[in-house]
Amino acid sequence: MKANTILTCILLLGCAACATSRRPVQYVETRIGTAPSETRTAGLFGKNTEEFGQCLPAVLEPHGMNFWTPQTRDTEQKCIAPYYYLDSLLQGFRNSHWIVGGCTQDYGSMTLMPLAGTLRCSPEARASRVDHAHEVSTPSYYRNRLLDEGITAEMTGRFRAAIFRFTYDNAGDGYLVVNPNSDEGAGYVEVDTAKRQIRGYNPVHRIYQGWGEPAGYAGYFVVQLDRDLAEWGTFAGDSVVAGATVIEKQPGIGAYVRFRVNGTADPVTVRAASSFTDMAGALANLEAEIPHDDFDRTRRELSDIWDCRLGLISVEGGSVKDLTKFYSALYRSSFLPREFSDAEGRYWHGNEPCHQVAWLFNYAGEPWKTQRAVRHILETEYLGVPGGLSGNDDAGQMSAWYIFAALGFYPVCPATPYYIIGSPSFPRAEIALENGKTFTIIAENASPTNIYIQSATLDDIPYDKSYISHDDILAGKTLKFVMGPSPSQWGQTLPPAVL
Repeated sequence: MKANTILTCILLLGCAACATSRRPVQYVETRIGTAPSETRTAGLFGKNTEEFGQCLPAVLEPHGMNFWTPQTRDTEQKCIAPYYYLDSLLQGFRNSHWIVGGCTQDYGSMTLMPLAGTLRCSPEARASRVDHAHEVSTPSYYRNRLLDEGITAEMTGRFRAAIFRFTYDNAGDGYLVVNPNSDEGAGYVEVDTAKRQIRGYNPVHRIYQGWGEPAGYAGYFVVQLDRDLAEWGTFAGDSVVAGATVIEKQPGIGAYVRFRVNGTADPVTVRAASSFTDMAGALANLEAEIPHDDFDRTRRELSDIWDCRLGLISVEGGSVKDLTKFYSALYRSSFLPREFSDAEGRYWHGNEPCHQVAWLFNYAGEPWKTQRAVRHILETEYLGVPGGLSGNDDAGQMSAWYIFAALGFYPVCPATPYYIIGSPSFPRAEIALENGKTFTIIAENASPTNIYIQSATLDDIPYDKSYISHDDILAGKTLKFVMGPSPSQWGQTLPPAVL
């Protein structure tokens, strides 16, 4: 996860300097890594879960506590992500804590699902057909049609909270079903009829040391409706108890509420938030981040945040395919590390080993081999389609590698203040730094065939080092390359020894 952590440190506080004239968010394909891999090495090193990037098409604030995602799988089981592109049934919307791109497990999550006309409680029974033709998935907004319900579902959010808008085609009874995703049968749910809330928690359990044992904390949640309740109840599996307000410590538990809807002119607004500390923390997070029912306001806020985040690195000259891969990787690199603390500061305390190999030629005095290897990996192992990752994205690490490699440098050893130079993919890239300066990379003649560095300058001074220092980046210097189709003798000044 080192590459992702270093990338985060470079970008996390840089939004004060972000440009507003560009909208790279239009190039983000959030569903990359959610289908079986189609890359060159797909299937060579494993099947089943190893074929997937294990990513999510989530709505989130960068590094937020919750990844708000459509759900097609109802388990928190190890190596099963909440969403897969090829699934055709949607079970609801989850505040996921999935280690995006990993093969661990989700934890402390809940799922909510709107229904029309008929109550069905279990995830399998209530699942609705969906079609990608109706699906809109961006970092700040998700929309889909629940074909079996006649509902258009929309979702946006913030760091710890989300807001949903459910538009019903017809007037009549509407339902909202909420369940903690506890595979251990250890959750708790309650309905507060006066406040029009469903609250609960999902205890976290271990998966490695002491498999299935309590981890000592839980995901607490609150779901707030915008209208009066006509009916409510709880369920465990297919067993429904109308009028009940509390249920706990049984498999497949949840709660539901019924309310009146008046067709397309009367969309239902639902707000939700969570906390890893307690129920009071979840309620406070909701009021701190989304204390209103204005869906479009929150959507604009999150859209602006993503414009800022993605605008911190601007690249020029690439194809639409290249821009899609680049900004989609930057999106996936923005999930982790995640925030655990509440809005007021409280918190509960508690395939990648070879990423550097392609860059080691620089240490042997043959940087042109690094340039060739890195560009080959960028082209063959990262595709701009749902099956575009070779395997688990591992907490955004694979995507962070792509960002560094496409920019043209990589932190082979984070214990040293140096980045190894590879082969920049874009004719121009700019990184807005938190100190207000901009580090610029120019790659003259860069193209799919011109992958080799012929010469370089740093602030117009000839530069023959096959690495660049962290201080040079923070100084906002301009690193300019001249690229060509054949290897050259550039870069004979070797990186400092690690040991």
